[in-house]
Amino acid sequence: MGYKNWRVVDLVTTNVTPEEEEKVYEIILHGIEARINERILIGTFGAMRTNDKATQGYYLVKWITEPYTVQEDTVMMRVEPQQSPFVGEKMCDAVFWNPVPNAIDWHIPISKREGLVMIRLKYVLITGVTMRMISDNNMLPNKFNKKQATNQGAMKIDDDDV
Repeated sequence: MGYKNWRVVDLVTTNVTPEEEEKVYEIILHGIEARINERILIGTFGAMRTNDKATQGYYLVKWITEPYTVQEDTVMMRVEPQQSPFVGEKMCDAVFWNPVPNAIDWHIPISKREGLVMIRLKYVLITGVTMRMISDNNMLPNKFNKKQATNQGAMKIDDDDV
């Protein structure tokens, strides 16, 4: 009952200035930052967006700090070109994980010395990515050296998270 109770509405467009549009985007990004901020846990994984053509559009990271708010001018670690977050911006420190060439969804950690990075929360795509270690149920492709991959700490993104 009520399935044929159609209501017709008139859609009205408004003229929004670029400044007002920019403010809307800022509000949306702030909301995304707030949700991401609540979901990051030390030792878990996440993904941040990138335009790097050598990736699938994201970098996999492992969180090593709780998110924090920038209190003073600073230069972001290992970011090219060099960037400075603004005071009040939400950030989190993480370590990059590199994709294993020719092994879909497999990654290996970069040493903390080389892979440590500060990440703007507004660039985080997802938190809580589940990673699976090499096992009888989670095998590397046959052409890879299992012992070497195990020693390097290779892990695969869980199929449910892809």
